[in-house]
Amino acid sequence: MWTHLIAGVLLAASGPQTAATPDDDDEVEVCVTVLTFWSGSASDRRAIASDPVPESFRRGFGWRGCQTLDKPALLEWHLAFGTEQTSSAALAWLEQQTLAEGPGVAEFARMAKALSGASRPEGSAQAKALHAALDRLSFLADQYLRAAEFYHSPTLLAKAAPYVDAVRLGLAALDSDRFGELSDQASEELQRRGWVERSDYNLERWRALAIRFVIARAQQSLAPSDIAAADQSIVRYAGKPPLADELTDVALEHGGNPCAEATSPSEVAAVCDRELNLPRRLATYWYHRALIDDLFDPKDKADRAFDGQAFTNAARLMALIDDGEHDHPASDPARRHDARAALFVSHAAALARRAAARRSTSGDADYDWYRALRTLIRAERLTSPVTQPGRFRQIGVQFGTICRTLSVERCRDDAQLGREYRYLTQDLGFLDQPTP
Repeated sequence: MWTHLIAGVLLAASGPQTAATPDDDDEVEVCVTVLTFWSGSASDRRAIASDPVPESFRRGFGWRGCQTLDKPALLEWHLAFGTEQTSSAALAWLEQQTLAEGPGVAEFARMAKALSGASRPEGSAQAKALHAALDRLSFLADQYLRAAEFYHSPTLLAKAAPYVDAVRLGLAALDSDRFGELSDQASEELQRRGWVERSDYNLERWRALAIRFVIARAQQSLAPSDIAAADQSIVRYAGKPPLADELTDVALEHGGNPCAEATSPSEVAAVCDRELNLPRRLATYWYHRALIDDLFDPKDKADRAFDGQAFTNAARLMALIDDGEHDHPASDPARRHDARAALFVSHAAALARRAAARRSTSGDADYDWYRALRTLIRAERLTSPVTQPGRFRQIGVQFGTICRTLSVERCRDDAQLGREYRYLTQDLGFLDQPTP
């Protein structure tokens, strides 16, 4: 149920946190920060509907100082073993606890407005307070959005909306010159003056939340206006890294390293020096680009969703990053793999929509049906029915639905598809058994 990780060193001073000298009377405690992963027990799983926040998690949530709980673990546990209803109940508890720690959305909006009108550097203290509040609210945005993406739930997406709006307000306040994004120059200024710690990392995370929300809304509605908004979100929130196409080609040739051929002075070297975690930024960009391309009308003459480039780049870069992190002590394989599985599930759904559209016009849709099924097999290979039964069930249900549309006999007659169909059918039946 508990896994502990030594994450770093934390200095906690009883007095003001200034540099200590031998003459200081303040007592300084040096401790090792321990990140605790929580996964629930068998008895917790049996009671998940009646007790969506087990006592062991509630106890850990209150830890402060040198021991900290992996708070997203609660939702991940529900996505694996619960339902949309149990996930909603757990998120409501997380929301209540998180909002008790600091300003809510309304107070945050007032803080953001005050910072937007503040002169710099007089706004330094306000910026720090805004950053701390935004960190809490962005956690709720991420958690509600993660559940909305997983369940394709309009209700959960609506719950995420005010927190995503807060993220947008925060981005706007931290750079009043350009709504919704923070320029590289402004980012460097904030970091240099100490207003925001690890500014680039947080800004990329917040921008990604804004993009994810617009994509999720388009995935649920498939409305042309929402798809167009998703398409524009990458531009609006600076989601495409500089020289993305060129650097992606280099990364794919050099094991995920986009800067392998960078020589100074050059534009590529300047980007490599400036951008934080460039491989992950590239993978995130192509991931979002692939999800958006999958939404376009399959009858669109441009056929942009199926040129394959964004999907291929995303899948290959994510796999390379995954391989590079497989032995990292802070890395959770289930979470890493689930993002890739979600990419494959989205692409399979797009292929199935294309096949249905082609069947209604030309009757020639077999190729796309088979591509969809083989894409789902790739998703299944990343998903354990033991540790990720929620995602595994989604894949199995989608696979069975496409097989029935194509015809079960044709699925069974294909050696690879037949084996997969039997395996998924057997495991889905196993998952329906009560928790021992």
